[in-house]
Amino acid sequence: MDRKDKDKKIHNNNRKDDHSSDEFYYYEGSEKNETANGRMSGNKDRYDAFDQTRTDMGSGGLHKKRRNIETNVIALIFVGIFVTMIIYFAHFNAKVAPDVATSPYNPRVTTTAPPNPIRRGSIFAADGSVLAATYLNADGKEYRSYPQGELFAVPVGMERGGGSGIEGSFYEDLNTPTNKVVVDEEASDIDKTEFQGDNVYTTLQPYLQQAAYDALGDEKGAIIAIEPSSGKILAMVSKPTYDPNLGGTDYDEWAQMDGDDSVLLNRATQGLYPPGSTFKIVTAMEYLKEEPEEFHNTYFNCEGTVHPSGGARVNCQYAHGEENVDTAFTVSCNVAFSTIGLRLDRNAFRNLAENLGFNQDSPLEEIATSKSKFMIDGKSDMSEVQAVSYGQGSTLITPLQNLLITATIANGGSMMKPYLVEKVLSPDGDLVKNFVPTVYKNGITSEEESKEIGKMMYNMVNEGLSDVYGYNPHKVAGKTGTAEYGDEEKAHMWFTCFAPYDDPQIAVVCVMEKTEIDYTKATGACKKVINAYLGEW
Repeated sequence: MDRKDKDKKIHNNNRKDDHSSDEFYYYEGSEKNETANGRMSGNKDRYDAFDQTRTDMGSGGLHKKRRNIETNVIALIFVGIFVTMIIYFAHFNAKVAPDVATSPYNPRVTTTAPPNPIRRGSIFAADGSVLAATYLNADGKEYRSYPQGELFAVPVGMERGGGSGIEGSFYEDLNTPTNKVVVDEEASDIDKTEFQGDNVYTTLQPYLQQAAYDALGDEKGAIIAIEPSSGKILAMVSKPTYDPNLGGTDYDEWAQMDGDDSVLLNRATQGLYPPGSTFKIVTAMEYLKEEPEEFHNTYFNCEGTVHPSGGARVNCQYAHGEENVDTAFTVSCNVAFSTIGLRLDRNAFRNLAENLGFNQDSPLEEIATSKSKFMIDGKSDMSEVQAVSYGQGSTLITPLQNLLITATIANGGSMMKPYLVEKVLSPDGDLVKNFVPTVYKNGITSEEESKEIGKMMYNMVNEGLSDVYGYNPHKVAGKTGTAEYGDEEKAHMWFTCFAPYDDPQIAVVCVMEKTEIDYTKATGACKKVINAYLGEW
């Protein structure tokens, strides 16, 4: 074979080797086609596998994307839970924790002792007399003593558990040794050293508290007195009451008494009663706001009863004849005031009532209170409006709320925040906390409107209560109230007042619960309190 043929043979062999590659070739002829088809079939299988792999890779990417979404959702849920927990713990520490710390249901209150024991601080009246203190008995054990017994039981409360009254609301202060003053100066062992808690000084005047306690006598009910210009509560009595010195043995029995006889219910701040004719103060106030020009010039004819079309029949004790709002207020005419109520804008009426504190939490923070209720609105029917306007119907009020309304009028339309504690001092006399007069709501009524209503209250006492207040040297201004509750022979008897009319220094409210219908009882009780404060006449 010559060189040329060898080169050609090598070249052909090289071409055969090329056919073994993965490329696709098509040859004519059966042998070549068969070989080529075999290769094509093999290559097709490989391409199908490749395509399937690409498909599988696309599906895997989709699954991966879904997994990422699920992971993100789960992460967001956990982040949300974490943020919610942070918000809750912040709220708990700011709002809930203090109540839990002093709750009588918290076992740590009575079972957890600090590393250095703390002797509970004392509670004092405004004149410095002791209302509550901790002493050692003959066995060296501490006990809580209430030297005034029943007299201050309601506002001061008792230590049991977390405590009630001031004992409860100032639990933390009474058990906090601000200046680390040692009770026993001779104690040298740090593990046995006992610190003295801070002392709480109230606004309560013992002589006035005694006057109110005596004035209420054996009646169920309450008397409260306040300084209108500051909001200081001067006296607070609720009966029936209890001796806090007996709390350790008698508390379970007290807790089982029902509402009518309960000694633990502070009727001054928690008792809810129909306001009776004392509510005519609010009705007159709204009428004055809506009809200032016609207020004194509109006349009513009381024939002893009235029954407007679509409304209810309203009766008076007497037929008062022709009267304007001033005379109707003095004689406490239900006919006139039910008529006035139907003329009022009901939504505006509700707005005024709520500005005065109805349907609102009480501004008094030191002790437990109830929310006074006023249900009238634009949808109320005639009969309900009539009843509410002269002090019956669905309206319920606490003695404290009635007192704040009267004090607001006495203070020219500004309601001061009521308070029972003046200051907290460390055992060595350093000021820890100080409470000062604070305006709670300003401009509920204008000063001129307050003077108008105050003058009507003054005339009511001078002309309607001359048999009780005589010539009225202290210039007492007030309003009586007889609140029916179902017994025709008895009622809740009210009197709310302030004095002097031209320079208000004290406001007093008295309610006698389910007693004989005699307006001189509550008015006479308030007179005794005013006399104790301003002097006898």
